[in-house]
Amino acid sequence: LRRIGDEMQWVNVVSQAFEAHRFRLYRQAKLPLLPRATDTQQYEILLRLSEEDGGVVSPSEFLPAAERYGLAPSFDRWVVRNLFAYLDTHPDDTASYAVNLSGRSLGDPGTLPFILDELARHDFAAARISFEITETAAIDNLDECERLILTLQARGIHFALDDFGKGHSSFGYLKRLPADTLKIDGDFVRGLDRDREKLAIVKAMHTLAHELGKATVAEQVETEAELACLRKIGVDYVQGYFISPPEPLPLD
Repeated sequence: LRRIGDEMQWVNVVSQAFEAHRFRLYRQAKLPLLPRATDTQQYEILLRLSEEDGGVVSPSEFLPAAERYGLAPSFDRWVVRNLFAYLDTHPDDTASYAVNLSGRSLGDPGTLPFILDELARHDFAAARISFEITETAAIDNLDECERLILTLQARGIHFALDDFGKGHSSFGYLKRLPADTLKIDGDFVRGLDRDREKLAIVKAMHTLAHELGKATVAEQVETEAELACLRKIGVDYVQGYFISPPEPLPLD
């Protein structure tokens, strides 16, 4: 796909890709640093655009335009619908899956009934699903987000506060947003073995999360040295290209 600088061109590309069914679900594994017998395999679901020549476009290329022009909820619903259908038709896959919800979806009053309808239409344990919401998006839609979390948690679904530390971190927000997991932003993880300030921040985030009864996931782990530091801190899960690169969801 040629480089597209104009956002409106990306909007056209995205619309055409939807019509041509060229979006694909990928997954990236999360590794527990202290494995337990009760642990199940965990993945984060990622969206990719398949090019006509077989190449793959990262969402960093097209999602900013989609967010700006209000297309993000369409992406989110497509991912939820297709992942839930996959889980229903692949009972041999017992893994748990995390799905990202955009800020626009959090502010859309139709998001919650849509998710509830999709849960009712498919047969799998809701506890296998978690939704990841960014700290900034959650704060911008605090009331709606709190209602969505509490309603879906009652159905067994889990929540993670994504990119923690990158936005407007506050103890008050953590109290309002009863997420099960804090995902430590990759900006703090990259190079923490060489940066004492980053190391101190990650330690503090992990300690805070555990004091609040939440698990921690370190994102964007890229080296053995970073992994060693995170293991020493006691972070619960790690994710990144060093651990496991994204792979297509096995639909066959």
